[in-house]
Amino acid sequence: RDQAADDATSSPLAKGTIHAATQENKALRYYLSSVNSNISNECRHDVEETLKAFSLAASAPSKARLWSLQMVDSWGKLPDGYLYGNSMLPGMMEECMGITVDDQDSVPVPPTEFNATFKGKYCFVIHGHVGEVPPRPGSPVTPGNIPDNQGGSSHYGTCMPDSCSREDFKVSLEEILPAGHHARSIDCHTKDEELQWESEDYAFV
Repeated sequence: RDQAADDATSSPLAKGTIHAATQENKALRYYLSSVNSNISNECRHDVEETLKAFSLAASAPSKARLWSLQMVDSWGKLPDGYLYGNSMLPGMMEECMGITVDDQDSVPVPPTEFNATFKGKYCFVIHGHVGEVPPRPGSPVTPGNIPDNQGGSSHYGTCMPDSCSREDFKVSLEEILPAGHHARSIDCHTKDEELQWESEDYAFV
């Protein structure tokens, strides 16, 4: 471990972020594929390794893997003005795609062994009712346009192992979306690929 890792894992903000993001609840499945879903074996293995790293970070922050902190840190989370219509949570694409994991280490206490080799994959996700037009940022909040997971669209960035395909994530995500909601767009990229820009990408930028 280097000084950057020690500084990152010792900060109160990092500890709070890891604790909040890695609890065993449905919220985590908006960011990672579920190991219980019908996903590829490679994706399942790398998600299991990631969850193992999250568990270690939550139970022993001083021994957290820096890559696990970077992954959570790059996820899109609630922004300022969310209840005022700001439902864009892009996260940090560059941070996610800069993650390279080659972790074959073991930790004695708590006993943890890693066998993780993957890179970060950034995905920008839009889910909501089919045909729904989300409120524009700055639109006053009314009972009919509160942009939450029950009534409106969500637009956010997530980071996952590059072994997980768009389809791996989509099948897992749609298992937990509210009734009537669908994954309308999942646009994924890795650092080494040649970006193919489409009209919706230009509109987002």
